[in-house]
Amino acid sequence: MLGKLRRLRRSLLGLLALLMVLTAVQVGPLALPAFAPDLGCTPHWGLRTISTPIGEVVERCEPVEQFSDLGRVYTIWDWVPYNAQGEENRTLWAGGATSPPYRMVLADLLARGQGGGASMAKVILYNRDGSHLSRTIAARSLIQYEPTGSSGWYTCTDSGWKQASTSTYAMRAYVQQYKEPNCGPAYYRALAAGRFWSVSLNKWITRGWISSPSMWITLPVGTTPTEPVSQPTTLTPDTPD
Repeated sequence: MLGKLRRLRRSLLGLLALLMVLTAVQVGPLALPAFAPDLGCTPHWGLRTISTPIGEVVERCEPVEQFSDLGRVYTIWDWVPYNAQGEENRTLWAGGATSPPYRMVLADLLARGQGGGASMAKVILYNRDGSHLSRTIAARSLIQYEPTGSSGWYTCTDSGWKQASTSTYAMRAYVQQYKEPNCGPAYYRALAAGRFWSVSLNKWITRGWISSPSMWITLPVGTTPTEPVSQPTTLTPDTPD
């Protein structure tokens, strides 16, 4: 009887070890998706300062998207615009498609710049596996204004499409309104769009617009109108053009 109990105990221990192995290699009913090593920039949450046409801009290494492949979950990290003095005035968007296979991240930032407001749009391309995808790529940034908070949005300054000179995976576009807002005292917001040339489809693939939160920008002190009581409505990210 004692021998049977020992054999049963060994069998149960063996079964438990097998279940642990199957779970570890993602096989069987107890299997859970494993997190793969993160892709992209390091150190995570690190800051860097870059020189741009609108002055020095801070970028931060952030998680921009997650995707699953063969039961493993990957996190893509990359350098995206980060305004340490007004982070609430930026928007990040991530998406993509299977034909052609790509992923795209759009970043939109509105800052006070030299006082009149400045914007930056950044577009980053990835393959479906999270690695960078180099293509003919372009970014576009524009600043819109709404004088009263309920009058509707109008385009003030547009960078136009800024295309990279060589095939690459990232591109930025800027707008600088210097010391005074180009369209007078108003609520301002930045819009961003990105595109790349698809060789297989023989056409531009465009995503955007995405909008930053709005900011009241006015003339220098001494000539500053009172900010309207009504606030602009929030724009949700648009569908592809």
